[in-house]
Order: sequence, then structure tokens, then C-alpha cells
Amino acid sequence: MHTVSAAYGPATVLREVTAAVPAHRVTALLGANGSGKSTLLGVVAGVHAPAAGAVERFHTERPALVVQHSAVPDSLPVTVREAVAMGRWAHRGLWRRLTAADRAIVSECMERLDVADLAARPLGSLSGGQRQRTLLAQGLAQRSDLLLLDEPGTGLDAATQEAIPAILEDLCAEGVTVVHATHDPQAARRAHHHLRLRGGRLAAADTDAAA
Repeated sequence: MHTVSAAYGPATVLREVTAAVPAHRVTALLGANGSGKSTLLGVVAGVHAPAAGAVERFHTERPALVVQHSAVPDSLPVTVREAVAMGRWAHRGLWRRLTAADRAIVSECMERLDVADLAARPLGSLSGGQRQRTLLAQGLAQRSDLLLLDEPGTGLDAATQEAIPAILEDLCAEGVTVVHATHDPQAARRAHHHLRLRGGRLAAADTDAAA
């Protein structure tokens, strides 16, 4: 991305950010609340238009953006399987029925994130960790080569917090580029590359240790 700025109405939340994300690696995006992490993920995902600057992508698939589990309302009337299946909409469209291949991908992603036994459960009935695993399975079901995660470990149990970085490392080994916003020092240390935002600006970038 080159000198990217972004705003919500009159408020500028990203200011002239220039950064590169290495392919097939895990990049940790760090910064305090309000530093612009979620907005930057939205710009890279293409769901938030920059006010200035440009994002250059070298990926073949549409980016997969996974939001925080707390951003999904409890009242959303879908089961776990239906939520994961939404990840196939980017390929099938909203109204086309899933193929056998689509259903196989959904089942594989649920197994990988250990939520297959919850397939028939309403999404709103899940714990925070179960819901985050479901949303990550939905992201994987998109079969994108660029996966963007907005603080996937926030407020989760220790087992889920430990599982997610290992899954991300496996994805990179399969050719996926991962960018995740995080407050977790341990998760940041396990990343290959780090970007730190401060006040909407890029404060540091490195490939050795979390800044």
C-alpha cells in the first residue's frame, strides 16, 4: 500500500500509511484501540475505500476478512454450518445452491477448526471461542490466498488463543498470506512480520520482533 489515508466521515483514521506485507507469511498488526488497525484491514480487504493513496495486491483471490466474534449479533438466525457455508458465497453467489464440492469444503473447514460437532447449533448459542473458531472456518471456506483477521484471539479461552496461531502458521505453509490485528504479545511474537500503528500512522515495521 502506498500513502494510504482513510476516514469515517470527517474523521481521518489512517494517515499516509505506506507498507508492504510479505507473501505466504503471517503479519501481525499492532497498536492501541483507535490506532486504525481495523480500518487498515478493511482497506486491504477492499470493503473500506481509501480517501487517498492506493493498495496494490498480488493475490489471485478476493481477500477473506474475518471479523471479531463480538461483532456478530447473537440474534443472527443461522447455524454453525450455515455460517461457515457463507464463506462460499464469494464463489457461488447469494442465491445459488452449494455444490457437493462446496459442501465438502465447508465440512473440511469445520473439522479443521474443531466445530464440526457444533454444526447444527445456533451461532448465537456458542461461547466466544466457539464463535471465533466458526468465523475463522468461514474465512477459510472462502479459499482465499489472503486472509485478514481482526483480533481473532481477543477475549477467548487459552486453548483457542493457542490454537489460532498454529492454524495460521499451517495456512502460510499452504501458500496463504495472513494479516492479523492483535493485542496478544505471544501471538505477535509468533508472526513473521510486524506492523505497528500509532495514531493512524505507521510507527514501525520489522521482521524480527514485535515493535
